[in-house]
Amino acid sequence: MSEAASKVAGSQNKLAALLDTTAPTLIQMKQGLSSANWRVRGKLRAVLGEDPARAFMEAMAEDLAGSANPEEISAAESFRAMLAAFPADQKAENPASLATSGASVWRKRMISPIRQIAAYAKESINLVRFSPALSQQISI
Repeated sequence: MSEAASKVAGSQNKLAALLDTTAPTLIQMKQGLSSANWRVRGKLRAVLGEDPARAFMEAMAEDLAGSANPEEISAAESFRAMLAAFPADQKAENPASLATSGASVWRKRMISPIRQIAAYAKESINLVRFSPALSQQISI
């Protein structure tokens, strides 16, 4: 995955800059000497064209699902439920090809999907709140 992302970014150094890390740290991650946190994995997926909001949520869900903490496992399940509500085949524009600064690009691209997810979550909560039958099926 990182090799493909390096090609998209133009070089390993450019990829490291997009991931807010250094080239040596990126090499350590490739070799398995250092682990990539959810932020790095989310950015890596976004560089490869995945929707940034979805990429970050999937990376967070992966980390939380591997936990022994019941609350974190429940949070991972909640992320998966939200992700299931949105199509996975949407491709985002490659941030490496944009001429603007990385920080502003990420922020601009994240706002719309986050608002969509927030609206969906609010609608889902209202459905459960006003539907006694649904409330019994789903514990909030």
